[in-house]
Amino acid sequence: MSRFSLFGWLCALAIAAASGALYSTFIFGGNASIGAAYAVGIIGLVLAFEQDLILVRFRLWLMGLPTAAYFLLTLLLNIVTIVIGTFVVGTLLWLFGFLDSWLGSVLPTGGILVYALIVSALIVFVLRMRDLVGPEVFSSLLLSRYRRPQSENRVFLLVDLMGSTSYAERFGDLRTQQYLGEFLKTVALSVRRFEGAVDDYIGDAALITWHFRKGIHRSASIRCVLHIFEAIQAKEDFWITEFGEVPRLRAALHGGPVIVAEIGLDHRKITYFGDTVNTTARIEGLARELGKSFLISDSLLSQFPPMEFATTEPLGSYAVRGKGQSLSVTAVTATQQLP
Repeated sequence: MSRFSLFGWLCALAIAAASGALYSTFIFGGNASIGAAYAVGIIGLVLAFEQDLILVRFRLWLMGLPTAAYFLLTLLLNIVTIVIGTFVVGTLLWLFGFLDSWLGSVLPTGGILVYALIVSALIVFVLRMRDLVGPEVFSSLLLSRYRRPQSENRVFLLVDLMGSTSYAERFGDLRTQQYLGEFLKTVALSVRRFEGAVDDYIGDAALITWHFRKGIHRSASIRCVLHIFEAIQAKEDFWITEFGEVPRLRAALHGGPVIVAEIGLDHRKITYFGDTVNTTARIEGLARELGKSFLISDSLLSQFPPMEFATTEPLGSYAVRGKGQSLSVTAVTATQQLP
């Protein structure tokens, strides 16, 4: 699934078209519209790869490489992309009569290749930085959205890997880190699918958040949790072969008002303050005590529409540490495979 919205795609392709038009007009001395067409075709292919529309598994493998290897292989891939994009766009322009020579249309010149590589490298660099900090955090930092603290309603999900300490005792720290990394990658793929944002990794746990309406819409946050369970169960043989056991996890879901602020100086971060985040952690602890895999607060559950894909088991109210009042929670279990 593409991570760009329609507006994001339109903006990216508009920037690509502008860069191609500028090159064609001021450097190459040619037709601006033809330069824009080449740029949209070439940069569009680069973005399709970066946004997981093509060669998804290859990109996931590529992203797991060290940064230097990532940039080197991405550069080589971009050269291939430029050649393919030039061939496709050039052929189309020649067929529709915009260009006279087919051979001249489909062979990129040295100048075009260098210029396209520079633009592609800049795009890949920006997208890589976005991947490192997360799309939502990247745009928020770029726009200084939370330079002044703001109040928002958000949904929070805390996913915790069970038994990581005992796993480390049996297999060692290095093996445990590889196990944890693969687990968190599985979590991140589900979060991406349901348009959440990974806020932080805390030891063997991940804190995920949605804007309230997005987390509620089509039960996205609940579906995300169940999809994580489903994705792990679907690869049981892989987990046993590679790591000796299948991950077991606990999940806690809660929502409400928080203060969102940009903090730090040399290392800046978007962070969330308020009882909502703390309560999510308390619910995860309650799941541990009750032996449940997935708990949701009743206050949040009441905001969701009826769910055909899951059953709920009300567990009543519990006094939790740090809160002056009891907290009502419900266990959620999938009844069918998610669509």
